[in-house]
Amino acid sequence: WTALREMGINQVTLPFLWSRHEPTRGQRRDAEQDAIFPAAHLRAAGFHLKGHVSLWLWHGRFPDQWDAFLPAWLYALDADAVQDAAYAHQRALAAAFSAHVDGFQAINEPMLSHTNALNLTLAETLELVRRSSAALRAGSKRSDGGCRGPIEINNCCVFAESVDADVHEQGYERTPYEFFEDVEAANIDYDVVGIQLYYGGYMMSRLFRGGFAIRHLADLSDLIDRFSRFGKPVNISEVSVPSSAPPEDGPYVGEWHGPWSPERQAAWVRAFYTLCYSKRAVREISWWNATDEAAFIYSGGLMTDAYQPKPAYHAIRELTRRWQAEGEAIADANGEIAFAGPAGEYEIVAEIAGAIYGPYRVRCGWEAGEIPA
Repeated sequence: WTALREMGINQVTLPFLWSRHEPTRGQRRDAEQDAIFPAAHLRAAGFHLKGHVSLWLWHGRFPDQWDAFLPAWLYALDADAVQDAAYAHQRALAAAFSAHVDGFQAINEPMLSHTNALNLTLAETLELVRRSSAALRAGSKRSDGGCRGPIEINNCCVFAESVDADVHEQGYERTPYEFFEDVEAANIDYDVVGIQLYYGGYMMSRLFRGGFAIRHLADLSDLIDRFSRFGKPVNISEVSVPSSAPPEDGPYVGEWHGPWSPERQAAWVRAFYTLCYSKRAVREISWWNATDEAAFIYSGGLMTDAYQPKPAYHAIRELTRRWQAEGEAIADANGEIAFAGPAGEYEIVAEIAGAIYGPYRVRCGWEAGEIPA
């Protein structure tokens, strides 16, 4: 955690897998899961926290992966009962964690052929998302009844490369962009568009094998702009590229100016993060994973499995330090100060006649306006 903070990382994603939080219906294990990733301690350490994959209809391989992400008891329910169960689950999560967690997901990877384990129709899935979002709002312990942070709808394969034409025609699959259009048309409450960009990465784990064909950064730029048309912030909710080329018999998904290496991974990180920093809509980049240990993208960590920093680690640290602002200012005769810096959260300490006040945390940016005097 110290290494992450030194890198400039200020957010940690918590896995809220339904199969772990409620493996038996009605018997919640929120406390046991919180002991593994203690939200209060991580928040106190200075991290923003985000809930992830709390509603993910991925079935995996039968039978050993059947209940890896969904509790096994869910498969016996009809669509209405699934919606009721999801509402109860999401509301319980918000009630248990909203004091420390800044945001949640209404759904992860909806309406793709590999993530529609319950064979829900589009109408049934949209109602599921509507009720999931309502549950997150209702379960929050905030006095105003809202979530601490944004509710995200997160999707993968955003070039629609995984869509099966036959399944799509039957109405059980939508391209990611189509699904966001459907959500907007249904007037469903959510705050943020989440997109996953693993292009150039490959997987060689027990659960996942294969990869995502390399895309030019110009393609990713156009894609981000396309998903920003919904008028909401865009989170790069998951992203990674490898630091080593696949073996001869491994999945080959293309190269970026040559074979992957630690140095090439760092160059891609530097280019991609700079691209995202130029985008007004992008508010978050979540690198997946911090280390090579059990990383989703093989050798895609910013540190090795021995927790040693890679060149990509140093690249992000250099960028975040460059994009942060610090300094001192003296108030004018009216007690006002002005400063310029990147949008984000600032810590301010004031000294008046030798007395120290603060620190105060303020957020500033294009949507926040001026900081009051």
